[in-house]
Amino acid sequence: MKLTYGDLLAELKDGARVALMIRHAERPHIDRTDPTFGESLALTPAGQAAAFDLGTLLAPMSGDVEFHSSPMNRTRETARQIALGMGIAAPAIREWEELGNSSFYFTCQRELFEAFKGHDIYPMMDGYLHGKPLAGLGDLYAASDRLEEWTDRHHTRRLAIFATHDLYTAAFLTARNAAEFTATNWIRFLESAAIIDRPDGTRRYAYIQLAR
Repeated sequence: MKLTYGDLLAELKDGARVALMIRHAERPHIDRTDPTFGESLALTPAGQAAAFDLGTLLAPMSGDVEFHSSPMNRTRETARQIALGMGIAAPAIREWEELGNSSFYFTCQRELFEAFKGHDIYPMMDGYLHGKPLAGLGDLYAASDRLEEWTDRHHTRRLAIFATHDLYTAAFLTARNAAEFTATNWIRFLESAAIIDRPDGTRRYAYIQLAR
């Protein structure tokens, strides 16, 4: 299912409870020789502005929102800028290795780095999402189950924002049949995987896209 952030806000206004696993905003190019996958990279000015603007859209939820982030600079800044856009001047942002380089999808960060080094990673990720094994990554579906269980445990407000990374967001959406990604059709900055619990007790999964 594909929705916009406007659609998602309408769901929230109708009483839904939502966990957003959001890809961080725009950052500079990652050096492929960096084994931390760009841990110290900050957002670009355009990325900061885009995250703030998304926060202004989500501002009606400012009284019932929580923020979680991977330990990487770009995800922390994304969560902070969204919060500022929502009018939250001093947001509490909980950091979790599970949203970063200790992801449920990883079996070995070093093996994945070695697999990616010197290659275009998007065809490799395309293969992984379509069932091809990739060194350093585990079973797509088992990891997605663990990620969903983990978000359920840490989701305490009506809107939970989990600022994370494209690999995990795309993997979760693929495992839940909510979207399909290829090397030429990759998830964009600030797009999300959403777990939507509706007032009638049903759970839905959606790919939250920016307005195009």
